[in-house]
Amino acid sequence: MFRLAQYAVRVSHQAIKRPFLCSNVRTYLSDTYQAFDKWDEALSTEILQKTNISELLIDVEDKLIRKKYVSSLDIEILAAKLTHVETTEDLKLAETILEKFRHTPEALDFQPSLAYSLIRNYLDLGQKERLLPILNDKVKYGIFLDRFSANLLLNAFLLEKKYKEAAQVCIDLMLQDQDDDQLTRALGLNACYNYYLIATEEDFKNTIVEEDDEDIVKVKVQFVRNLTNDDHYDLMDKRKLLGKTIAYLTRDANNSSLYSLQILGNILYKKFGRVCDILQTILDNDQLQVDEGIIKILEKELDAYVYNPEESKENLPQSAYRRLELIPEAARDIIKVCK
Repeated sequence: MFRLAQYAVRVSHQAIKRPFLCSNVRTYLSDTYQAFDKWDEALSTEILQKTNISELLIDVEDKLIRKKYVSSLDIEILAAKLTHVETTEDLKLAETILEKFRHTPEALDFQPSLAYSLIRNYLDLGQKERLLPILNDKVKYGIFLDRFSANLLLNAFLLEKKYKEAAQVCIDLMLQDQDDDQLTRALGLNACYNYYLIATEEDFKNTIVEEDDEDIVKVKVQFVRNLTNDDHYDLMDKRKLLGKTIAYLTRDANNSSLYSLQILGNILYKKFGRVCDILQTILDNDQLQVDEGIIKILEKELDAYVYNPEESKENLPQSAYRRLELIPEAARDIIKVCK
């Protein structure tokens, strides 16, 4: 694995000519894109104007407790009126109602507009951070972002330079395979790269929850299933999640900047074989170059890389022409050739 990786990094220096330059362009979303007037118009319908959010919260909760039933229309109206809640307790109650509704048969009529209403109203309330645990727990809440709500949420975090939170939104989009919009990709890459620049080892530290011996219940079974890791939903390593997200957002790379970010993503994702392939693509095209900073990061990661046979078998499919344990060394070979 090391021989192939060394070769990749060594040759990559042939493609390095200069650091990338930035031009003065408008960043993030315009007021026109956010369509504040249209949203206010949508909330001015007669049925919404007549609805009192406090009374609606009590009524919907009562239906769920007594009848175990509430219509999807009631939930739609509740979501649209959330901007009028007066306390965080009311907001917590709305989230509890959403959770209970998620586990009723009527949730089959769940409309995408509900998620959009939630995003816009939480943004208006200045409670966007509360959306992150809601988005992360699909079983509990079932909220999926569309491209417009994703862009609005990313824009709000980026304007406040909350790159970590914005990166969490991007990871959710990656896991759900939802980034067909070029604007979403641009905002997402902005968030992920800036978060990488400021992230500390503590940010990437994985939280391990230790179980209390008293809480462990042993049950006899006929057989024990082998542990599996699909390298996607089972992926818990925060550094790899960020790397996979960056690699995903740049999967259709067509210029030097995107290819450089694609290399960074696969470095964090520990996919050195893919790094080799990307570097070779850059070397084969005179119009492409790789950022010098990315090469330095690659060299640093290769020096710290420790080959784990079990992890490689689990996460890296064996190549017919490339031994996994030789990939980092091959990347170094590419670097040396380029020098």
